[in-house]
Amino acid sequence: MQDTQAQIDRTKAEQSRAEASAAEVQSRVNDLQTQLAVLKSKAATTKTQLAQWQDQVQSSTQAVAQLQTRIAKIQKAAEESAMDKQTRTQTIAQLKASTTALRAEQDHLTKEKAANRGKLSGVSAEITTTYTQQHTAMAQAEQQSASLSRIKVNLDNRLSTLAETYQLTYEAALKATDSKPAELPQLKSQLKLLKRGLDELGPVNPNAITEYENVKDRFDFLTKQQDDLISAKTQLEATMGELDEEVKTRFKDMYDATNAAFETIFPQMFGGGEAHLTLTDPDDLLNTGIEISAQPPGKKLTRLSLLSGGERALTAIVLLFAILKVRPVPFSILDEVEASLDDVNVDRFGRFLRDYSSDTQFIVITHRRGTMLAANMLYGVTMQESGVSKMVAVSLDQVQDDETKAKETTK
Repeated sequence: MQDTQAQIDRTKAEQSRAEASAAEVQSRVNDLQTQLAVLKSKAATTKTQLAQWQDQVQSSTQAVAQLQTRIAKIQKAAEESAMDKQTRTQTIAQLKASTTALRAEQDHLTKEKAANRGKLSGVSAEITTTYTQQHTAMAQAEQQSASLSRIKVNLDNRLSTLAETYQLTYEAALKATDSKPAELPQLKSQLKLLKRGLDELGPVNPNAITEYENVKDRFDFLTKQQDDLISAKTQLEATMGELDEEVKTRFKDMYDATNAAFETIFPQMFGGGEAHLTLTDPDDLLNTGIEISAQPPGKKLTRLSLLSGGERALTAIVLLFAILKVRPVPFSILDEVEASLDDVNVDRFGRFLRDYSSDTQFIVITHRRGTMLAANMLYGVTMQESGVSKMVAVSLDQVQDDETKAKETTK
């Protein structure tokens, strides 16, 4: 707005200067036209006088010719008549005097004619110069008029822009431009930002208030939901933090108890040696891993992956029994976990099954004799006839009781 106001002021100043210049040029044109009229009048007068002088010269020349003719006649008559010589002499003298006077007048007229011709040339040159100046002045006047028209159109456009874009009159804009020159760059920057904001807002929407109320209600509703979600998120994060701490505590307690049981059961199962569990990242109990280290009898302490197949299987069985000791379960299913063990370790495995059977019921899938002997019930499938399978169940406890009674009876 400041920039537009300044341009309007400059345009008005240019208009004033153009109008003053146009008036000055018009005044000069009027003066030149007056001078031209005067010069034309002088030229006409001079031409008239020159024509008169030319007529006088021509009349004088004719008179001189006539006088010479008469002198010739008189001289001829004087020769013929001596009596009239004196009279004729006087007449000739008078005629000569008249001829001299006429010649003197003719010379004077000739000089005046030459002088008037010089004056006429000067007047013609002045007329030509005046015509040139008039043409130049008229061209300048036309240019000034065109420039004035452009300035007026530019001024009208500026005033229209001021009225349409900023809804201000010239006087209101003039009052609003009382800022200091140092503040003009900042005001121009603010004006550009305001224009950009108006362009982004687009045309005026008559339903903007209703839409604003609807959007505000929606915004308030979403803001309330957001606050509720943030509050719930905060509570959930606090609960998760508490759960994480509880998980860490329980995991650490379970780990310590399992490690202690693992360290106790391992030498019993292997007949010596030692083993323990190690956390890979003790500082991060939620993401840490567990590494199993074992040292069977006669070997050095090493990781589980470096043991033989049977040693790994037996170490895994030891860890299973350690977990069951710390946290017993109602039943457990084992599928040939002792397949790679030798007979001695199979017997040890069977004894541990009997020791833990008071708290946990084991369902073992096996083909090893030592494991079967440790069981209470045996279930198997037999095919007495070709293509016909039959389920067989044997209670080893009942068989042992029968054998014991038979031995007592025999005694």
